[in-house]
Amino acid sequence: MKKSILSLVAVVALSLMGTGAFAQSSIGIFNGARSFASKVDGADKTESTAGSTFGISYEHNTRLGSLLGVSAGVDLGVFGANDFFDIKDYTVVESYIDIPIRGKVFIPLGNSVDLNVFAGFVPSYCLGSWGKVDKDDDATNRFKDNEDYKRFDVMLGGGVGLDIIKHIKLAASFDFGVLDRNASDAIQYHQGVLKFTAAYIF
Repeated sequence: MKKSILSLVAVVALSLMGTGAFAQSSIGIFNGARSFASKVDGADKTESTAGSTFGISYEHNTRLGSLLGVSAGVDLGVFGANDFFDIKDYTVVESYIDIPIRGKVFIPLGNSVDLNVFAGFVPSYCLGSWGKVDKDDDATNRFKDNEDYKRFDVMLGGGVGLDIIKHIKLAASFDFGVLDRNASDAIQYHQGVLKFTAAYIF
């Protein structure tokens, strides 16, 4: 059900982006980090961990005049971490589809460079999660091992970008998950994602 909702959001958002007077698309790659914070009910301390993330990015951007714009995109990425939550030799690998939907403010810095500041929300769906304690062990499905672990999240955040010579896009963004990805009342589990993107605008 949640996967269907995520797909519907993507289709509607990308369709709306195509109705503007001036629209551009870009495709690129991103690198960064995905972090997780876990807190047990009643505990004073929040445990956190992080790992690297990388993947490919598509964005459809519509300019609503010279200063304002909106965009919707799809990021398909992989997350990986060793010693997950400081558990020695515990390796976790996950794959995600994120759908950034942003409002943008453009600030011209000259004839060939536009600075943009953006903010919005990002529906996120974990396509798969695998973990293993020892490098010689077989990886196991973390969703089967822990039925309380939820795939779907909605993140809020934003960032800054540069459009250079009308064909190169550089951007940095951070988004924080507002949904608790653990169904148990005893544990709260939230994610955050930092991305650095380089893309070609066509």
